[in-house]
Amino acid sequence: MTPLQDRLDDLRLTWVRRDASLVADFEAGLAEVAAFNDPMCIGPLLELFEDSSPFEELLFSVVHTIEAYADHVYVPELLRATEALLRRSPRWARILYTRVLNAPATRAELASAIWREPGPIRVAVRTVLDDIVRKRPEFVDKVDDIRSRL
Repeated sequence: MTPLQDRLDDLRLTWVRRDASLVADFEAGLAEVAAFNDPMCIGPLLELFEDSSPFEELLFSVVHTIEAYADHVYVPELLRATEALLRRSPRWARILYTRVLNAPATRAELASAIWREPGPIRVAVRTVLDDIVRKRPEFVDKVDDIRSRL
């Protein structure tokens, strides 16, 4: 096991512990993971999202950590995680994709990368995008740009 994997395992254990020191311990653990500056952490960090979490501020810390990676690194990882994320946490899938849509360079990376993905991933992305437009019609133009490539 690598040091990064050790830190990710520790972070997962902290996340499920849910005791009084969770916030401080999680933030410290997330900072340790981020310090590796290794994109291999993106997928495991995306696995932490759950709609039922009472710790939304911690999940936004995870969002900021994974969004710190270059778009060409982050977007493919998000695409690969979309099916599982959609099953486990549709609200956070919408949040993550809404943030992608709001960042022109990241949205362009998504538009460029989506056609290379297998059908099930494209279907999951379309589901998230359709849900965004249902809840936020003002996103239709941004979403249509991506949907045209699916």
